[in-house]
Amino acid sequence: MRSGCKLLGRITILSIGEDMQMIRKTGTMKSVWSLFRNTTKQGRIVSEFSKWLYSSPAPSPRSISTNTGAVKSRVISRNLELFHHGNADSPRPLVCLFNWLLAKRQHSKKYGDFYLDKGYDVLSVQIFPAEGILPLRAQKVASQYLDFVTERVDAQGATPVFIHAFSIGGYLYGEILLKMLQEPTRYRGFTESICGQVFDSAVDFEGIPKGFAQALTKNRKLQSVIQKSIEKYLQVSYDHTTKYYLKSSAAFHNNFVDAPSLFLYSRSDPVGTAEGNEKVMANLRRLGRQVYAHAFDDSPHVSHMHRHPDQYLQLLEAFLERLPALAAPVSVLDRRHVEPMAAVESRGQQKAGVRN
Repeated sequence: MRSGCKLLGRITILSIGEDMQMIRKTGTMKSVWSLFRNTTKQGRIVSEFSKWLYSSPAPSPRSISTNTGAVKSRVISRNLELFHHGNADSPRPLVCLFNWLLAKRQHSKKYGDFYLDKGYDVLSVQIFPAEGILPLRAQKVASQYLDFVTERVDAQGATPVFIHAFSIGGYLYGEILLKMLQEPTRYRGFTESICGQVFDSAVDFEGIPKGFAQALTKNRKLQSVIQKSIEKYLQVSYDHTTKYYLKSSAAFHNNFVDAPSLFLYSRSDPVGTAEGNEKVMANLRRLGRQVYAHAFDDSPHVSHMHRHPDQYLQLLEAFLERLPALAAPVSVLDRRHVEPMAAVESRGQQKAGVRN
């Protein structure tokens, strides 16, 4: 596993060297050259890549207060954390949040709180950089996830499961779909429990290099170097990485779960592109799936709720109302401020919208 990361580090150093020559030849501003010269020493790059690839702080249990009472957390692994009301074994709908790369707790918390306030339990699923760049590691996380949810379904019966995946979380969901396809009998109960799916800023294979680069640094010049490095890495490590990404992408495009889906994406997102999301939606519609969507005009990657909080929550509320399995736990307090689905759809169609 670490050999793959070392290879990526070497490719990064070579790519940086090539960019340095280009910067010198083209006479780029001295300040830019100084920045690169001071931040691209080989040892530092390898150190930073190693630190970034293997950063995986384990969550610690905690208690949370919500509109529906006290919520406790149960750390299942460094990748899985369950937030539950009262008894963790009580039969409640389960929302599975597949977080974006390097998602901070305070940022993903607002999505979890939205569902916890409705009385649902929430399973937070997080992959870290090494698992994102090394598919065999991501597959282990997929297995952990499936082990947990199938045990829960077996213990509680057919309680509803709701999927909400962000960015690279869509890739992990593709790996999970592949495992479910490989053992349909084993995962039948879980498959039949899935009542709805939301995909926020879903990233397909083509968006992985840019997505990783943006997660690592806000410096655009360094983003370009890292993006080129990962693109080269994927080219030279096809058998160990790229072929697995492509299999996951195919599973995501041909999602066999017969549950309604909502796609939330932006026309200005260069990572989870509108074109990529709309291609998946078209495939699912050809398969006869129920697909809803809303395209925001200006929100950055995985920032739709930050930029348009009221509209985002209205779209989620409207989608949940279409799912009979999740209708009961929705609180009266939340319903007072929710527009009907038709109203949200009508306004959305005028802009970029919600369409069936």
